[in-house]
Amino acid sequence: MSSSLAPDKADGPLEIEVLFPEAKQRARRRHLWVIGSILLAIVLAGTIGLIAIASNGGRGSSTSIESGHSGSSPSAGAHAATSNSPSKASPNVPAISPAGTTTAPVQTPVTVPLGSPCSIAAIETAVQVANATGTVEGFDCSGGFAYAFVTIPLPTGASGGTSAITQTDFFVENGSTWILADRRNYCPVGTVPPAIYHGACETN
Repeated sequence: MSSSLAPDKADGPLEIEVLFPEAKQRARRRHLWVIGSILLAIVLAGTIGLIAIASNGGRGSSTSIESGHSGSSPSAGAHAATSNSPSKASPNVPAISPAGTTTAPVQTPVTVPLGSPCSIAAIETAVQVANATGTVEGFDCSGGFAYAFVTIPLPTGASGGTSAITQTDFFVENGSTWILADRRNYCPVGTVPPAIYHGACETN
């Protein structure tokens, strides 16, 4: 019995000695892998934290710069609005120079359209040609046609006791003047503009 068990006793320690270094190496590698994983996680966390800090710092500086610009912009905008705003002084009011002297107002040139002017002076001239005693009470012009409400005094002792009558005189453009015309030649054919049709064609 003792002789047969001897080899087993001899083989037991030898097998343990042969297997132990491999198990020890595996355990060591496992520990090193765990330690390396922990260190890698710490490094990654630190890197992410540094990136976040740098990002927040840049964002804060840009926000402060923008707030600085926005704080200064109203005064600049107000200055620009003040410097660029047109003067609201009336063109008929004389301007005052910095030295306190009064300068003549700037007159805006008036453009007179070609053709017969639609003015009281032009209409009165045409009325006086047709009837020297007529007085213009109202008038209007459009599209080369004009009319005027003309009051004509009647001779003393006229029938009916009326001292004057008011009639509608009809004019057409003739170059730069107005000439008296018979509205019956124009109103029925639709040549009189709608703007003055009632006054020119439908009044006495």
